[in-house]
Amino acid sequence: MKKLLFALLFGVSFAHAQNTEPVAERGAYYLTSEIGGGNYGGFNIHLNYITPENVSIKFGASSLRAQQYKEVPDDFNYGGAVNVLFLGLGTLTEDTETYSISVGKVFPLNQRGTIRANLSAGLGYSIFTVAENFTKKDGLFYLDSNYTWEKKDYDMVSLIINPKLEFPFTRYVGLTLSPELTINEKRVYYGAGLGLMVGLLRDKNH
Repeated sequence: MKKLLFALLFGVSFAHAQNTEPVAERGAYYLTSEIGGGNYGGFNIHLNYITPENVSIKFGASSLRAQQYKEVPDDFNYGGAVNVLFLGLGTLTEDTETYSISVGKVFPLNQRGTIRANLSAGLGYSIFTVAENFTKKDGLFYLDSNYTWEKKDYDMVSLIINPKLEFPFTRYVGLTLSPELTINEKRVYYGAGLGLMVGLLRDKNH
C-alpha cells in the first residue's frame, strides 16, 4: 500500500509539471485519500481523472477492517492476561484489501466550481483475510485467547459504489465527503468517509 501511495503521488506531481493547459481543455487529475467507518473501519487512496467532458475515471486501493469478527466458536474468549492488560482492546478482526477501477460522471453544483458531485461505480479485486480452523487450547489460564487459529486469504471480485461530494476550495487542495458500499461474496461493507483532495482540481478562474 505504501509503494502504491508513493507511485500515485509521483504520477500526479509529474503530470502537473509537464502540462500547463487549462483544466477545461485537458481535464483534472488529483489524489484523494479518505478515512471511513460504518460496519468497518478503514482508509482508501485513489488516483482520479476527470475528462473535459466531466467523465470520472478512478484507480484506487482500500483497506477495510471489520469492527468485530463474529464467526468464532460459541465458547471463544479473547480474554487472558494480554487482553486484560490492554483493557479488552485485543479483538479478532477480519480484513479486506481491494484494488479497484471505477467510472462515473461529475456534476458541478455551483458556478464557482467549488462543489461538485462525483458519482461513480466500479469493480475491484479483493483479498479477504479471515480466521479459520479454530483449535481449543488445554488449561484454564491463557495469556491471550482460549483458541488458536489460522489466517486464510480468499480472492474475489467486489462491486464498489462510491459517490462523492467534492469541495475543491482552492485550485490544488480540497475535501471530500462520501458514502461507500462494497459488495462481494463474503461481505457487504457500508459506511461513509471524510478525506483530502490534492492535485490539479480546477481552473483558477472559477
